[in-house]
Amino acid sequence: IDRVGRHDNFFMLGGHSLLAVKMVGQVRSRLGLNIQLHSLFEGPTIAAIASRIVQSDVKHDTAFDVLLPLKPQGCRPPLFCIHSVFGFGWSYVALSQHLHPDQPLYALQSRGIGGNGELAKTFDGMVQDYISQIQWVQPKGPYHLLGWSFGGSIAHTMAAQLEKQGEKVSLLALMDSITTYSAASGDVDVDDADIYAEHFAQSNTINTQDEGKALWIKARDVVRNNVVISKQFSPSIYSGDMIFFQATESNPVIDVSTWEPFTQGAITKHQVECAHLEMDKSKPMELIGRVLETKLEELHQQNLDI
Repeated sequence: IDRVGRHDNFFMLGGHSLLAVKMVGQVRSRLGLNIQLHSLFEGPTIAAIASRIVQSDVKHDTAFDVLLPLKPQGCRPPLFCIHSVFGFGWSYVALSQHLHPDQPLYALQSRGIGGNGELAKTFDGMVQDYISQIQWVQPKGPYHLLGWSFGGSIAHTMAAQLEKQGEKVSLLALMDSITTYSAASGDVDVDDADIYAEHFAQSNTINTQDEGKALWIKARDVVRNNVVISKQFSPSIYSGDMIFFQATESNPVIDVSTWEPFTQGAITKHQVECAHLEMDKSKPMELIGRVLETKLEELHQQNLDI
């Protein structure tokens, strides 16, 4: 990048997930300024961050909370995004750039990342925890859920459980998720969790030797725990429609039809030209965002007609 203006968006310039951690850490250590990660999410420009510093923003840093407010402003029903096996919800931060300005966006993150409680003990316990989290923001439906990989399995189960509570789920979208986690599925085994955590660290430019070491250790523990919990997943029956984003460069490419026995509504497939672990990059997120915005706008117009 040749030049960065004071109003240029950090995430539109290619910033992503834990790159934000590195930047905030360097600002603190080199400039002595105590900025919070949530400030970057809520105002991802130099001008916005400078304004926060002038205003002495000392609020609790929400960047590691289980419920991460990526864009809490707006009066439409929120879109809740569930983390992948890595446990962080920051992967979805670029999504807000492609949604309606009045569309709130939240992410759910694994407990244990930032000292935010013990690691989940069971898959069902994690699902119930996350339902409680979203109902703290939105007590009643209709709900909008999105999940990537392992997060898609969680989102699908959440949708089924919400229906059992008598709630309506108007949007369920999965990003390259599978219906079974076992050695036969080719999914990550618990012995490979360190490799996945290392990939996560490298792809998000974490320095595992100094300022990022503690975060990397937590990420490794979260990955290992999520891998163990994933083996407990057994798909429930969800009565509504589902959107499925298929990563076409994965090996193997996930068969969308495996979700048909567990989804009574129509499944709409959208192919995304990327590998499974690249779905949170800018180009895939742009396509995913456009599809979701079209559906969310359709639902909004339907509500206006009621």
